[in-house]
Amino acid sequence: MNKRDSIEFFHEIGFQKLLDLGILVPIGSTCQLKGTSVHKLIKLMEKMNVDCLYHNENGALKWFLKVNGDFVNRYGSKQGHVSQVPSLGDVFIRSNRDIQPFWEGKNLDYEFIEDGEVEDGEIEDVIEGEEVEISQFLKQFDETDLQIRKVLNTVHNYLNSNSVKPLLELMKEHGISKLKHGYKWYLLSNGMFVNRFGGYNNETDYRKVRPIGDVFLHTNNDINPFRR
Repeated sequence: MNKRDSIEFFHEIGFQKLLDLGILVPIGSTCQLKGTSVHKLIKLMEKMNVDCLYHNENGALKWFLKVNGDFVNRYGSKQGHVSQVPSLGDVFIRSNRDIQPFWEGKNLDYEFIEDGEVEDGEIEDVIEGEEVEISQFLKQFDETDLQIRKVLNTVHNYLNSNSVKPLLELMKEHGISKLKHGYKWYLLSNGMFVNRFGGYNNETDYRKVRPIGDVFLHTNNDINPFRR
């Protein structure tokens, strides 16, 4: 995969060229990437033989856009495919200050310092792995095996606080990047989740919630085929 840090890439193309192509859009005193920029940027990536633009922050992958239209935007808690999002602006929402160097116009004093190169696997794990409905995934396994692995507790077969890490391990073993239930719940192999049943409407890191079981708060009746 030919991947490029987005800041380095934009600086290589140049401020004026990005304006001319309509990728950068002047808004007040700023220059921004907007929804209208998405397909123009993808076209430029194709021309430059770039498979993926990405941005790291403090060593963590925060944003990427692939030439096939898949994207993740941790700044705006958005991800998916550009053809399936409610607004193309979701690709860049709340990310402009971080992923491109021309927010305040042409930066003559620019110096690129890469915050650690992202590995192919970090991107592949998020988007290119398989997405599966969680109930279908769990049904592949024997109930007792799931209890032994502590994915299910042994009282009511519930998914709870103790289930999160074993379930993530199981996902990685089987090449699953995303378990989901409709639009109301999902869990990514990197530990990010949305649980609209339990009030977590934005993508959240399970390591930052207490109790961890909130990943499954109010979900067992809907996503767990083994509940008693």
